[in-house]
Amino acid sequence: MNRTDQKTNELLAQVVERFCFHCEKAKSENPIVASAATKMCEVEIWEMWALTQD
Repeated sequence: MNRTDQKTNELLAQVVERFCFHCEKAKSENPIVASAATKMCEVEIWEMWALTQD
């Protein structure tokens, strides 16, 4: 991982928090909630990747 500036680090921390939240929601009994949360996790993985690239 490249060293990043303060703003990028803050954005990355927010994405990680959202990712953790959606991972918990992905375990929901409600299939609609679980499906939407799983899809959000995939988006957040890409966001984390993008924030750590040059």
